[in-house]
Amino acid sequence: VHVGEPENIVVSGIAFGNHAERLAKLGKGDAISVIGALKPTQWQDKNTNETKHGLSVTVADVLSVYDIKKKRNAEASENSTQQGKPFNDEIGF
Repeated sequence: VHVGEPENIVVSGIAFGNHAERLAKLGKGDAISVIGALKPTQWQDKNTNETKHGLSVTVADVLSVYDIKKKRNAEASENSTQQGKPFNDEIGF
């Protein structure tokens, strides 16, 4: 993640089940938003022996641009089938 520093922050994540499957379908550079438990991490760089810092997130939920497009398309489809009906019920007045 680029945060305006000279170096980027490495954010690693772990996800399970449906969230992991959805994340696996994304490509490099795809934007996502995740909710989860975040904790700081550190490790030694193998080349420079320098201590590096990052973040690790255990994913509880994920939202991608594809999820937003899918939801908008579903809402647009629903709205087009309900034109002229202010409420979603069987009362015909």
